[in-house]
Amino acid sequence: LYSRPGESAIRVTSQSQMKLNASSIDIVRSLMQPEEFIASTIARMVGATRTRIVTDSTESDYARYVTLDTIVSEPLPVLMNWTLLESDNMYTELFLRQLGYYASSMGSNKNNKNHFHGGFNRLSGKIPVDVEQLGLKQVRSTLVDKLGVSGDAFKQVDGSGLSRHNLLSPQGLIETIVKLHEADRSLFRLYLSLLPVGGVSGTLKNRFLDYPGVVRAKTGSMTGVISLAGLVDSKFGASQGRGPYVFAFIVNQSAATSADIRKAIDTVVIALHLMDPSC
Repeated sequence: LYSRPGESAIRVTSQSQMKLNASSIDIVRSLMQPEEFIASTIARMVGATRTRIVTDSTESDYARYVTLDTIVSEPLPVLMNWTLLESDNMYTELFLRQLGYYASSMGSNKNNKNHFHGGFNRLSGKIPVDVEQLGLKQVRSTLVDKLGVSGDAFKQVDGSGLSRHNLLSPQGLIETIVKLHEADRSLFRLYLSLLPVGGVSGTLKNRFLDYPGVVRAKTGSMTGVISLAGLVDSKFGASQGRGPYVFAFIVNQSAATSADIRKAIDTVVIALHLMDPSC
């Protein structure tokens, strides 16, 4: 089962198999052009034989239209929490483009009252600039120029990290976490609250089961790569001068299985948690 970018239809390949007379299944997928999909769906529901999707309206045109319904997005921290908990690659790509869009002249114009979504001008339906590249520049500017992360610590080419052209060191991950903590404690606490919690939530729900709640970290995986970066609490706590430890692991091209790699990483992380303050 697959769909092409911009299509609302789902295609069935010759490899797909379903039993004859089997129960129907629900398929959840992302829509590249939700406005067009909703418009065409409503047209079918009301039995309209002639429809026209307007993409070049101005804000003044709204007075001639009747609002059927309004969908309000969840607050940004809620969306980011979902993204980090579930490793949602589509959301990360949209966040990158949104950053780029607001970094563009149109997005940063305070007098522009248009509504923006996903890097698109919803009134014109067009992307005025290469928002992905602007988003990448915005990320690098924030990390390097504002937080002071080394520019040699990473090379980013997309929002999800799925490209093999992305380059990143464990030290770069640790440096990013530490620099954020030093720059803005309030923002740092928000960041921590969005991360998966070991033995409790997200992609760490089934890891660190013997030590629930002591690890907050982000997983990363693709063929040949397993990673984990975040913080682990000290068993002895701040009362003995031991705050959380920052850690980062990236394992490339190992002959071990993914399960064994994750187990080894988790063992080291828990060793940090149990480490005697006198060490």
